[in-house]
Amino acid sequence: MLASPACALSPDLRIKQFYHTAWTTKEGAPTDIEGLVQTRDGYLWIGSTAGLFRFDGVRFERIDAIHGQRLPSSSVHAVWAPPSGGLWVGYVFGGASFISNGGIRNYGEREGLPVGSVRGFAQDKSGTVWLATTRGLRRFDGSHWADVSAELRLPKTYASMLSFDRSGTLWIAVDNSIMYLRPGERALTPTDIRLDGAIKFLEGPDGTLWLIDGTQGIRALYMPPGPTNAGKEWLRLEDQRLGPIDVKVIDRDGTFWISTPIGIRRLRDSTALLRDGLADGVSADAFLVTDGLTGPASKGFLSGLEDREGNIWIGTPGGLDRFRESRLTRVDLAADSDGFALAAGDGNAMLIGADSRNGAFKVTKGSTVEAVPGPRDVTCAYRDPDGIVWFGGREMIWHSAGQRWVAIDLPVDNRVKPYPAVQAIAKDRSGALWVSIARAGVFRLADGKWSRYGESAISLTTDSDGRVWLGYPNSQVQIVDKDTVRRLSVADGLDIGAVLSIAARTRHVWVGGEHGLARFDGRRFNPVTRQGGTSLPSVSGIIETAEGDLWLNTSEGAMTVPAEEVRRLVSDPLYAVRYTLLDFLDGMPGTPPAVRPLPSMAEGTDGRLWFATSNGIAWTDPRHVKRNVLKPTVDVQSIVADRIRYEPSAALKLPIRTRNLQISYTALSLSIPERVRFRYQLGAEQPWQDVGARREAYFTDLLPGHYTFRVIASNNDGVWNETGASVDFTIPPAFVQTKWFLAIWVVAGAASLWLLFILRLRQIQQRMRGRLEERLSERERIARDLHDTLLQGMQGLVFKFQAAAERLPSRDTNRDRLEEALNLADEVLEDGRSKLAGLRGFSSESQELFAALTVVGQSLAADRSIKFHSESEGESKVLHPVVREEAYRIGAEALTNSFNHAKASSIELEIRYGTAALSLLVRDDGIGIEESALVESGRADHFGLVGMRERAAKISSRIEIFTRPGAGTEVQLRVPATMAYRSRTLDISKSWLARIFRADPGPDEI
Repeated sequence: MLASPACALSPDLRIKQFYHTAWTTKEGAPTDIEGLVQTRDGYLWIGSTAGLFRFDGVRFERIDAIHGQRLPSSSVHAVWAPPSGGLWVGYVFGGASFISNGGIRNYGEREGLPVGSVRGFAQDKSGTVWLATTRGLRRFDGSHWADVSAELRLPKTYASMLSFDRSGTLWIAVDNSIMYLRPGERALTPTDIRLDGAIKFLEGPDGTLWLIDGTQGIRALYMPPGPTNAGKEWLRLEDQRLGPIDVKVIDRDGTFWISTPIGIRRLRDSTALLRDGLADGVSADAFLVTDGLTGPASKGFLSGLEDREGNIWIGTPGGLDRFRESRLTRVDLAADSDGFALAAGDGNAMLIGADSRNGAFKVTKGSTVEAVPGPRDVTCAYRDPDGIVWFGGREMIWHSAGQRWVAIDLPVDNRVKPYPAVQAIAKDRSGALWVSIARAGVFRLADGKWSRYGESAISLTTDSDGRVWLGYPNSQVQIVDKDTVRRLSVADGLDIGAVLSIAARTRHVWVGGEHGLARFDGRRFNPVTRQGGTSLPSVSGIIETAEGDLWLNTSEGAMTVPAEEVRRLVSDPLYAVRYTLLDFLDGMPGTPPAVRPLPSMAEGTDGRLWFATSNGIAWTDPRHVKRNVLKPTVDVQSIVADRIRYEPSAALKLPIRTRNLQISYTALSLSIPERVRFRYQLGAEQPWQDVGARREAYFTDLLPGHYTFRVIASNNDGVWNETGASVDFTIPPAFVQTKWFLAIWVVAGAASLWLLFILRLRQIQQRMRGRLEERLSERERIARDLHDTLLQGMQGLVFKFQAAAERLPSRDTNRDRLEEALNLADEVLEDGRSKLAGLRGFSSESQELFAALTVVGQSLAADRSIKFHSESEGESKVLHPVVREEAYRIGAEALTNSFNHAKASSIELEIRYGTAALSLLVRDDGIGIEESALVESGRADHFGLVGMRERAAKISSRIEIFTRPGAGTEVQLRVPATMAYRSRTLDISKSWLARIFRADPGPDEI
């Protein structure tokens, strides 16, 4: 709902004292404005011949379509915002539209509207909407417009305007007359009211329904029960100087805002309006085109509006104007001066001196200005502790004496140009007057005589003890107490440049200068800093109010430091104070003077604070500050993704791979939209971003996913709408950004790693096989060489010794010895052949491992009562020669141990040619193996198990022995298939992968 402000614009101020803002085509405003309304969400809607516009206080937005659905026409004649929300739009060439919740519905002939101009809308107490057109009267049933002209006995078809009063009576302008329909009646009742101009209905704050005729004037149609100032006679609104005038707005205080051919006027006294027809003089004030109005008020059916914050809007042919109250109220003086001197007068008046021939004025009631005869060319003003006001000029000084002003000559030759100017005035506790005159010095007037004190001071004041404080350039201050002078400077903490103002009569002593503000604690000065750690700007006026608030007139504007902040500063001199700044947006007309008149600020006897600037005077009442308590409505307006605009909607999906994202948002606070502040976040897990007054958020390269953008805002007085507005949107992932793609990459990566591992493993195995084959080849070469050299040589020697032995007599003892040596040589040769056979392995590759070990087992079982059984599983495969050799040796050793040491009754041999490994198992049911023999080192006199483990390690295998005393023994050898079987896979050592993964295995890998 539209919240009501506390009050309308103050009736005690003139139009020129309000803050005026104008928008023209240069700022994007439409021209020829026909109507202004504000919807519940706070938007200002403008109907004009150029189309429909929406305004948030900062940007004008032309509305041609809503979510892609176009408006039927760009020629808008009527706009109306029902209390329930939404916006009705009527068009010049017929048809209407209803805009609500981001959607639009258009109505034309199919929905019952005629091809005729829509003149106005109204709503009865039941919520039914009525429509006046040039082709009759229509009533809306929720989907269709029913023609009720015949039903209500409307004699004419042309209905120019309609309205309901608070009693529920319908009033309608038909051609040149007025008719009405009371609740419950079935036919319109005619009146004797005749019309002669443009018609509109306006309701006053007391419920009076006014009829405005552009020619005849104004009269009341309905007056609610109770006191009212309305009368039922025509009041002709016409000014002989300006021509006909027209009421545009009746604000909440009952003030009439009317248009004239050259501007607008404001009638603050409705009683005078009713009495005299047109109030003049103090009851009416004007704001003309020459004052900055964009043009004469438009002649549309309704081109004025009071918004929910109490601001007044006027539409003109040249643009749009707004009038609002500001914290600072300007006072216009009919004086051409570079500066103004301020001093509080009696009766809540403020006395103002100007450096001109008519140099003094008195301002009462905040806006009434009266000339003060006497003082002229005023450069300084001062109110002493006795309530006497002093003006200092270029020729003399004046002081008030009742209604008179008494002049006193200056103690300088005022005939010499340039004329000297009074810089500052103060009165000490003895009653002596201190006057600083530029370029002449500081003088003291006591008992009617002048005496010179010293060089000219920039500022003068006295404290509560009557001591005189003098401020000089270069951060120098003097305190004069009778004959005692205390001098303070940079060494005492004062570093503010030229001392422009001193406030010493309050609870604290403050000194302002070119470079900031300092507080005197009785011993030294402490500089005052603001949040952020920076010093304050140039300070030329200081007031500490009775409530403890500190006010400063600075080069940036008026600053107020709350009393609580002052207390914290006093307790902690290093504390950086918080403050509120009032600048041009708050009505400050300019910047304070740099040299004179000083000080640039004064407090009136009524508590108002007055500020002097180079461009005029302004005041504020710190005890009666109007705050804007309305929380601003926040709205997300649009989303632009890679230069394509999207309207915020549910389940909004943006394009894949959106790179640049811009989200436009606003807050509807129309008083000072420049002071609206925003915070936003993208996702609840993200921190809030404080972006000041910026109304766009920018994001780049957002990852795919679902996002919630939320924005909150505060109005010009810092009242936050914590709920704000939000919009959800989704950025779909491209295929390469999906989890499926990631899963594929993970699987592909794992497969690639596995493949590389397999390839690397095969490469190493190939290298190991190569090394093993080299070793086997080397062993065979050694065996051949030993056979061809050593054994053959020894065999030849044996044959020669055998021949020699046969020549010896049979009884010769040497022959016996020689034959014994030959027998020993035969044993050595036999043993050598056996060892050579071991180097070569068993006879041929064609001899299969199972068959060879079966032969070993059968030979060991011969002549023994031990049952031997052998078994083979799986298809026999060709084994690598080295593996075959080592497996044969291990199996033969295991069988020999079982037959010789196990005392077994049954021994089994089992060989399995598995796909994963080659398995060789020897099992007996003997006495088992002692635990001491199973350790890796074995017993000192038993090397069989150690040798078996060493052979297994050479072929990258392990021996597992399972035994238990009295339960037999199992010896199992498992050789990985990749090592055991001979593969026909292509040699990859020459491929590019081999070159990448080339690595020579060390001795431990073979």
